[in-house]
Amino acid sequence: MFDDPDSILRDLCWKEDMKVVNPFGEYVWLKPLFVAGTRVGITDCCFVASPCLHHAQMERNQKQVANN
Repeated sequence: MFDDPDSILRDLCWKEDMKVVNPFGEYVWLKPLFVAGTRVGITDCCFVASPCLHHAQMERNQKQVANN
């Protein structure tokens, strides 16, 4: 079950375009964080219940794939 530690670590890391519960208990989508043009991490993008256009389109695409 735990034969591949690298795979486990990748699955535990938060990534952009991922839904998570932030430290305040809010369900949010993540986006890249840039400072002075350099990517330094990730941050909250929008609430899952009220997604931005980008994440709303991702949800629609996921639902279409699931229905086919």
